[in-house]
Amino acid sequence: MSVATLDLAAPPAEIPPPVVRDMTTADWVGQMLRELEPGLTVTLTGVSWDRYAKLVELRDRERPGLKICYDRGELSVMTISSPHDRLKYYLSRVVDTISEELGLEVVGQGQTSVSREDLERGFEPDAWFYVQNAARMRDRRDLNFAVDPPPDLAVEVELSRDLTTRLPAYAAVGVREIWRHDGEVLTVVELQPDGAYRAVSQSPAFPTVPLALIPAVIAEADRDGSVVAFKQFREALRELGRGNRP
Repeated sequence: MSVATLDLAAPPAEIPPPVVRDMTTADWVGQMLRELEPGLTVTLTGVSWDRYAKLVELRDRERPGLKICYDRGELSVMTISSPHDRLKYYLSRVVDTISEELGLEVVGQGQTSVSREDLERGFEPDAWFYVQNAARMRDRRDLNFAVDPPPDLAVEVELSRDLTTRLPAYAAVGVREIWRHDGEVLTVVELQPDGAYRAVSQSPAFPTVPLALIPAVIAEADRDGSVVAFKQFREALRELGRGNRP
C-alpha cells in the first residue's frame, strides 16, 4: 500500500491522484475522502479536532468503508480491501464462537469510532469488544469514552499497513488487549503499566484458549470453507472445556 503525507494547508495540487484538483482549499479534504483510490493511505497533518469530527461524519454519510485514525493533529485515512474485510469477519466470528462455547458474555462492536476529545485521539479498530466489562456495558447505547471504559479487546487486520504508529492512541485511551493479524500470524499484545504494548502468550480476555487455534481456524476457513472450519473449532473448544473440568 502506498502512503502519502499531506499538510492540511497544502494546495489542492498536492493531493494524490485520482482526486480532483480544481476545488477550494476548504473542500479538497472532503473530496479526497470521496475519491481516495484503493490501496492508498493518506496522512494529514495540522488537523483540528473539529475538522476530524466533521470528516468522520462525512465519511459515515458518503464512504463508510474508509478507516480514520486521529492522534493530536495527525489524521490517517485508509482504504479497506476485500481480503482485509474477510479476515476481519473471521476474527470477529472467532470471538463470537469462543464467547458462545465458553459461556462468556461479550458485547461487540464493528468499526465504531473510539474517541476522546480530551486526549485528542480517535481510532477505529476493525472490531472491538467488551469482555471483562461486558455486563457493565450490555445496556449502554450512547457511548462516551470520557466516562465509559475503553474496549477490553480490539481486533486489527494488518494486511496493508501495520498498527505500530497507531498504538500510542490505543494506549492513551487504555485499550487493554489487541489482536494483530497480518494474514498469517496472529500476535496478541497487552497494555503494560508503562504505557507500551507487549506480545503475550495468552489472551487476557480468553486465557484458557490456546492462541494457536485462532490462526489455524482462519487458515482452514480460507482453504476448506468456514462451515467445516468453525465446526472443528467449536469441537476443539468443547474438548478444552471437558479437559478443564474437575
